[in-house]
Amino acid sequence: MTRSDSSDANSAERRGFAAEDLAQVRLSQAQLLRQRPNQSCLIIQVVILYLTTLIALSGAQQFAVLWVLVTSSLVGLVFLYPRWMVPDGVTPQRLNRYLTGHVIISGLTGLAWSTLAILFLDTGSVLNLFITINMVFSISVGGMMPSSEYRPSFVSLSTATLVPFSAYWLIEVEGGLRLIGLGLLIYYGFGLLVSARAEVQTVESLAAQRNRRLSEQLREQADKLARVSAEKTRFLAAASHDMSQPLQAQGFLIGALRSQISQPEQRDLLDRIEACWRSQQSLLQGLVETARIDSGGIVVKPSVFDIGETLSHLAAEVSKSAADKQIQLSVDAEPVAVRSDPLLTGRILRNFLSNALKFTPKGGRISLSARPEGNKTIRVEISDTGPGIPPEAQERIFEEYVQLDRDSSDA
Repeated sequence: MTRSDSSDANSAERRGFAAEDLAQVRLSQAQLLRQRPNQSCLIIQVVILYLTTLIALSGAQQFAVLWVLVTSSLVGLVFLYPRWMVPDGVTPQRLNRYLTGHVIISGLTGLAWSTLAILFLDTGSVLNLFITINMVFSISVGGMMPSSEYRPSFVSLSTATLVPFSAYWLIEVEGGLRLIGLGLLIYYGFGLLVSARAEVQTVESLAAQRNRRLSEQLREQADKLARVSAEKTRFLAAASHDMSQPLQAQGFLIGALRSQISQPEQRDLLDRIEACWRSQQSLLQGLVETARIDSGGIVVKPSVFDIGETLSHLAAEVSKSAADKQIQLSVDAEPVAVRSDPLLTGRILRNFLSNALKFTPKGGRISLSARPEGNKTIRVEISDTGPGIPPEAQERIFEEYVQLDRDSSDA
């Protein structure tokens, strides 16, 4: 993969995450719209009744009836829409349809209010002018509030309300009052800017709430993992303690039995039993070390030591076993000073060497080497002529308690 391909892939991944986050925010906004129609419809209905009273006081009783019937019907539509469209709550599958329908209803509401305001407009009456301006202001101001849930609905509502009414005012009203129409357009532009800020605040608030929920979930998962890890550590400590006693007794019994048998076949069978017993001891030692590491019982104590000398000591420890299997053992390491924990380093290398000795066939070779790589790195190798590890298993072997299948012909 080239650098440009990698960059394109990273950009696509970031866009995917951004799209997913945006979808989650939109879902939260739609859920707020679904939860709050009662409050918003009640407020608008109070405004409708207030304007109805003013219209009736101006002497236009018939228009007051028309006004209250049309606007109240639209409030009822807004109230019933979520109950019809998403009766069980907003889901990702119905998100886009629900929001699109809400934008359309908002536009129809704005168009109805602006039409009624245009029909009622009378430049010869100060009360009439006051009422009509209140009509267009009262329906559009709610979308500018910081608590407004979804900006596209406000844009649809305010555009359908203010733009037609302002255009009609500029065309029909003469004299200095015409400037009010221009002021309405300025108010419309100001409303778009304020609503944009309000949506940013809404989105940030929703994102913060989502992040808090995710953080709480992560803390809960971390606490759960910590409890599981502690339980595992206690189990390993108890299991290793309980298993050590019968294994130690088995070792004594194997030693006692060896002095009682003389037949080659019996000794060969006992050797196999002892090999299984030693394998059990090795597994138990692994459990003990795992429990000690998890519990903090093993503390790293770094110091400076000669890694070449460590390899020579390890080779001397297994030289007899290697000779018994006719395995050629070699060490290629000059004196090299390293800073690490000598005991833990020796234990790690001893495990590798024991594994190599176990799986190298008769007549094979095992070599130990240490050589500098750069100014601050030492490369330590333990290689053998055994079967090796398949490429597909070279990552899996570092998992806990993983043991690869051995050849069935291997005793």
